[in-house]
Amino acid sequence: MDGSMRCVLILILLLPVRVGAAEPIPVSVQTLKELAIHPQVEAPATVVSLNHSQVGAKITATIDELAVQVGDKVRKGDLLVRLDCTDYRIRQRQTDAALAGSKAQLRLAEYRLQRARALAKSSNVSEELLVQREVELTALKAEIRARDAALAGASEDVARCELRAPFDGVVVKRMGQTGELAAPGKGLVELQDVDSIEVSAQVPGAQAVHLAGSPDIQFRDDGDHYPLRLRAVIAVRDPRARTQEVRLQFSGTRALPGTAGRVLWRDDQPYVAADLVVRRNGLLGLFLAEGEVARFHPLPAAQEGRPARVDLPPDTPVIVAGRVNVVDGSTIRRQ
Repeated sequence: MDGSMRCVLILILLLPVRVGAAEPIPVSVQTLKELAIHPQVEAPATVVSLNHSQVGAKITATIDELAVQVGDKVRKGDLLVRLDCTDYRIRQRQTDAALAGSKAQLRLAEYRLQRARALAKSSNVSEELLVQREVELTALKAEIRARDAALAGASEDVARCELRAPFDGVVVKRMGQTGELAAPGKGLVELQDVDSIEVSAQVPGAQAVHLAGSPDIQFRDDGDHYPLRLRAVIAVRDPRARTQEVRLQFSGTRALPGTAGRVLWRDDQPYVAADLVVRRNGLLGLFLAEGEVARFHPLPAAQEGRPARVDLPPDTPVIVAGRVNVVDGSTIRRQ
């Protein structure tokens, strides 16, 4: 075989190798930190008062006076309702008089016992009489204790003739009228605390843990925004709605109790834009640059056309331009 034929054969043998050798695919790369977005999340919420009570009578009596009107602001201890206390004051005076009589009898019983003990030393009184005097004194002491308790109860009933505000608040409803009979358990004035308030929100269970890490939480109502800070995530999940209640406090200007709105925050976990997510072999994910090789990183929770949460270090190199041209293991050339 001459030299020319040998060269031709060598070229033929080398040709498949030259055709099969893949050229590196040009790509551009950015770190996850540069690409990360933190989408806004929101949940329904309501401003709630920590003290919202129906103040009612603890005794049965006629209403003499309703001292407040709906909308009135009251301070703790202010008079709300005055009841007719005539019968209870009479009972208090009767109990006090009975107690005074028992105390007078006690002094006489103490003297009789002292006298009986002196006579017993000279055997001028029987042992039976001495025991009788001791029993009389013991019985009177027990009677005085009982009447002391009865007087305390009667005095407490007299104090209950005036219903006073248990906290600072606003009167939101009157349920009684002058001349009506009030009874235990019947609310007469509804009082709401407008200072001790917080926001209650129902947050999807998967988002509740991320809310705690958000640096910017707000309550929105008809275009108004109020800054919030997280107080607590209730460790109970609603099995139907699959939500958890969170409680938040205002850190500045506050909305009124009863206001319904939305709580908004930025997810503390990084996301990537929907157009960076590609599909390979039925899976959605990102292409990462490992040296000069493209590696497919699946994102199991990703959804087509939506930003995807990424659990990777911030300095992870992500293939941006050229991602549609690569497969797992492709040789790449960074531009």
